[in-house]
Amino acid sequence: MIGYMPEIYPDELLYSLFARYYVHSGYAAYIDAANDIYRNKRTRPVHEFINALNMDVKELLLERHTMEELIEKHTMFPAYGRFVSLERRQNAFKSLVNGEGNYFNWLYIPSGETKNKSLRWCPLCAQEDRTTYGETYWHRFHQIPGVDICPMHKCYLCSSSVEIKNGSPNLVAAEQEIAIETPITPFEGDVHERVIKYMIDVFNRPIDLKTDYNAGLSLETRLDREKYYFNHSWMRNNRLLYDDYLDYFRNTSECIMNFSTIQKILNGEEASYAFICQLAVFENVCPDILFKTIVPNDINQKIFKQIAKELDEPEEIVTRIGLAVINSFSLSGNTTVKKSRSKMKWEDIDTQLLPEVRECSKQIYGDGTSRPRKVTIKAVCRALNLPDKRFDNLPRCKEEILKWSETQEHYWAREVIWAYNKIKKEDQVLNWKKIRTLTNIRKNNFEACLPEIKSSAVYETYKNLLELLEI
Repeated sequence: MIGYMPEIYPDELLYSLFARYYVHSGYAAYIDAANDIYRNKRTRPVHEFINALNMDVKELLLERHTMEELIEKHTMFPAYGRFVSLERRQNAFKSLVNGEGNYFNWLYIPSGETKNKSLRWCPLCAQEDRTTYGETYWHRFHQIPGVDICPMHKCYLCSSSVEIKNGSPNLVAAEQEIAIETPITPFEGDVHERVIKYMIDVFNRPIDLKTDYNAGLSLETRLDREKYYFNHSWMRNNRLLYDDYLDYFRNTSECIMNFSTIQKILNGEEASYAFICQLAVFENVCPDILFKTIVPNDINQKIFKQIAKELDEPEEIVTRIGLAVINSFSLSGNTTVKKSRSKMKWEDIDTQLLPEVRECSKQIYGDGTSRPRKVTIKAVCRALNLPDKRFDNLPRCKEEILKWSETQEHYWAREVIWAYNKIKKEDQVLNWKKIRTLTNIRKNNFEACLPEIKSSAVYETYKNLLELLEI
């Protein structure tokens, strides 16, 4: 039975608290401490959140703090749950408070370059901790995805040997891990520092479990409509926007998001904490805007519904466009609206959009290094965030897309050639099973596309692939 638990420090991870308890109490082995701390002694400690706790430990914690306070102030919930929908935010928070293990289903956990591989720390923060508390500990804001410098001391964070996802179950206290003397690497960079400070500012905001905001859609309404929209229409020039974004962060150490991610954010479909904050800095948007709710009133909703019906377009898209226009107009300070309906200049839009459609089609088709995709109107619309039927009014753009049309046999041939080159590049043994696994192509389809392979690939490739039919 546990009769003592250290006081938790400001911005300390709960994992860090239990690690300090493990060290202070002098357990012979981790499993002995786990038996007292967790509901299941074979628990693998979660570094960024909290496991199901033994009732004695939970009661000790609740003497000083509520579970809600511990989740908000001592886990990474403010990062991974910040920009998900209200329902997911509520479900994840409730799951953590109740000690359930399904909170991962509701949060946005990064899996790419912004995901931290191990716990991190600042050498100067560690020195200050030891002066103030007699020991250092694992700080939360050092673990925010995308944060690699300490904004208070303007130095790079150090990575520890404590792996967040892998490794054997254990509780490692920061005081044991962090050396007394550690080299300090100073940081200089205005834009990157601005992004880091912005991320920490947003991280420290109170958790809102009542408002259904969408940060991506809020950022979309703040874009320069004259610059980033074709002919002041609702169609966004994603290529120009992405090029400006790349220029803005070109000389920084920022992790750069890809073309599709920036579109998903502005469409309200992506909840990446690091990238949303990054885009907000690019747009020079204050944090309050990210949490602003734009809800259509009953009259507007009826109008949007009628427009969607007349245009045969999804009501969700019409509503989003309508709200963006209303919000943009209200921000401009105008008080009157022209009641006459202006006709879209489709010819101008067709001309302006053509280069982006051409580039998008080229990217979808691929250059042979990545798995081929078919260029279709639907694929281009999805990439450029355009409704399918709009291309009926854009003949030049539609013609450009149709230039990339191909037979099914030609598409299979491109897939097989890509798979062949991938296998060869990775020095693997070429066989039919590997081709089939990579392409999901049937043998009769493989046979059907051999003439296309013969005309598209070098003879050696064709010969080696032909031999697979004889095996």
